[in-house]
Amino acid sequence: MGEKHLYVEYYIYKGYEAAKDEFLKAVSAFFSFYTNSQISRFGMRYINNINISETNPTDWTNYISGNLLSIFKLKEEGEEIARAFHIFASRKNGFNLTFQYGMHNADYPAAVKKKEFILDYDVYVQGAQGESDIKQNIDTYHDFIVSKFEGSIKDGLRRKMDNE
Repeated sequence: MGEKHLYVEYYIYKGYEAAKDEFLKAVSAFFSFYTNSQISRFGMRYINNINISETNPTDWTNYISGNLLSIFKLKEEGEEIARAFHIFASRKNGFNLTFQYGMHNADYPAAVKKKEFILDYDVYVQGAQGESDIKQNIDTYHDFIVSKFEGSIKDGLRRKMDNE
C-alpha cells in the first residue's frame, strides 16, 4: 500500500478463491480506516509465464491459439526472432482490458533460445468506486480473464498444466 495505491501481489498463486478472500480483507481494512475514500482505478491482472522445455522455441502451435501466433508468420527464411510481442486493448461493459502476449525474450536482442510465452491480462475500471463496487465486480473481472485465457490456449497446454 502506498500513498495513492493498494495492491496485492502473489508470487505463488494458490487459487482464485484464496486470493479473492485475502484481497477483499485488505480492501475492507482500507475502507474501514479511510471511511470516505473512493478508489479511482480498480483492476485485476494475471501474468502467465509459460515455459516449456522443447527444441523449437517459437513453435507454439500445440499450445497457443492460432489467433495469437500470426506474428511468427513475419519471419523469413534464415531470419531469427529476437522478440515477438503484441498489445491488444479493448473495452467491454464499462471495463478495460489490456492484453499483452507473445515472446518477450529476456535475452533480447539475442535470438530467442528459450520456449517462453507470456499471456498478460489486465482488466480494470477507471473511475470512482467504493468498497461495494469492488466486491460486486471482482468476480466479473476474474471470469472475463478466465474466458480470455481459455480462448488463448489449446489442449496441449491444458494437458501440460494438468500434469504439473
